[in-house]
Amino acid sequence: MIKVVPDIVLRIISLITMATAKWMSAATIWIKAATSICGKYWNGSSLICVCLYSNNRLQLDQFFSTYALGEIICFEGIQDGIDNTNYFVETTQGSFVLTLFETLTADELPHFMRLLSHLVKHNIQCPGPQPDRQASVLRELNNKPAALFKRLSGKATTSPSIEQCQEIGIHLANVHLSTQDYVFPIKNNNDLGWCKMLLNKIGALLSATDRALINDELLFQRECFGKSPSRRYTRRLVQR
Repeated sequence: MIKVVPDIVLRIISLITMATAKWMSAATIWIKAATSICGKYWNGSSLICVCLYSNNRLQLDQFFSTYALGEIICFEGIQDGIDNTNYFVETTQGSFVLTLFETLTADELPHFMRLLSHLVKHNIQCPGPQPDRQASVLRELNNKPAALFKRLSGKATTSPSIEQCQEIGIHLANVHLSTQDYVFPIKNNNDLGWCKMLLNKIGALLSATDRALINDELLFQRECFGKSPSRRYTRRLVQR
């Protein structure tokens, strides 16, 4: 059964995403010098500066030498994002995204890599982890867990339209369908408590209407907590 996601939930997701991006201006990435590429990420309490020193690209070339993905043509920092440090990398065999994980540990990441690989096998459009020559999708760079992903087409949208939100709903439904029998062993930390904590941090950046909308949804979710998602969403659709 497809778990239907109403427009109001998608709208809330969009609002939180946009406000978080404004609140966490940590997504600034820039070229510092000819031999390094730097950026900042938010560690939960402060901005942390990180740099990938290329030494005339030697470091990056060495990293890519463990993959059968061609030779590097160029690379650049990705401005969008709030957590990990990411780079676009163009090679003679395609376009990829290099991610340095700033919060998840090497022990936690294999579960996420397996889930992404599972989704790709079920034709879900998501970043596909690229294995190296030893069939491993996780490596280390600058003492941080690192991975390569196939670059997807498109660009970031700060003001999604109703049609785009509907596409998100369809995409999410397909994810649910493809993972009905999938067991994910890590607890989701982005629960209702996390949503309330995030709203408290970004609330000042939202309009009164948007705050009221999110508070209404959080109250509804708390009242219905413990019921199946399909039952909650069906009730919401009837009410709205």
